[in-house]
Amino acid sequence: MGSDETGARELHEIMPERDYVADVLKVSYTGTFDFDGLYKTLYQWFKKYGYNFRESDYKEYKEGGGKRLQVKWGAKRKVSDYVKYVIEVGLQIDKMQDVAVKNRKRINGELSITITGFIEKDYEETWSRTSFLKFLREAYDAFVMGNRMQAMQDELLKDLQAFRTEVKAFLNMQKIGR
Repeated sequence: MGSDETGARELHEIMPERDYVADVLKVSYTGTFDFDGLYKTLYQWFKKYGYNFRESDYKEYKEGGGKRLQVKWGAKRKVSDYVKYVIEVGLQIDKMQDVAVKNRKRINGELSITITGFIEKDYEETWSRTSFLKFLREAYDAFVMGNRMQAMQDELLKDLQAFRTEVKAFLNMQKIGR
């Protein structure tokens, strides 16, 4: 076994464990909307619920008569020294065109948003440094954290659903012309 393979295995072994709490949630919208308003609304939602927000990717492509925009957001909330909630959002706009509505800049296009959430355990990698510590972590998860972990998963799922509801509410307001 070469040193590259050993290093890759060791890196993989100390990655924080992720427990996904739901299937990917999706929101789709076709029409004209206020992208800047959507961005600000969702940023404020993360702030209100105690998540640290980060835009990890922003790509814009020209495509035919329009553009395509792809954005990735990540948000984390520390629950304890052992657990963090993580929400990842992928936003894509196809057939994107800038338009003016009542002298305000808007976007017209096909919006698709995906929302994923997971619990990151041992994010400081305290319990993953050796095989024995990893064994202790797994025992701790199984016997001590069992019910509390379920409550945390339920809470994160509630956050994911509330986030999706916030997106839908914003887009519905756009639809009715507010």
